[in-house]
Amino acid sequence: MVAPRRYPTSISEAVIRVNRGEPLWQAFGALLEHLQYNADGEARTAALTDRPASVGDVGIDAMVAAMAEDLASSYGLSVPEWCQDSRYFLPTGSEYWRWSSPRGRRYLEGHTREPYLSRGVRVPPDILSVV
Repeated sequence: MVAPRRYPTSISEAVIRVNRGEPLWQAFGALLEHLQYNADGEARTAALTDRPASVGDVGIDAMVAAMAEDLASSYGLSVPEWCQDSRYFLPTGSEYWRWSSPRGRRYLEGHTREPYLSRGVRVPPDILSVV
C-alpha cells in the first residue's frame, strides 16, 4: 500500500523542505497543489503568514516572497507583512533570473510581472503553475 502524499501546508514548510534538499519546484509544486485543492481561505491565510527561513540565496528568497505576495493576491488575501521586508528585494542593479539562456532571458524580459519585477526577480508569467 502506498502512503498518502504529505503536502507542505505553508510557505515556511516548503522552504524547510528545500533546505533539507528537496528540489524547489517539487516542494513549492506540492504546496501549490495543497493550496489549490485542499485548503480553504483560513488555511491559505495561515500558509502565507509566517516568515520562512532563508534558503541561503537572496534571489530565491526574493522569489519566495514574490510568490507569497502573488498567491495572496490570487486568493484575495492580504499580502503578508514579512513580504515587504527589504531583505526580499534585490539591490538595484542585481537580478535573479529563473532561466539563464539568452533566449530564456529575452522571454522573461518581456513577460515577468509584478510582484516579481519590483524585487529584481525574472520568472515566467505562469510561475505559480510551473514551479
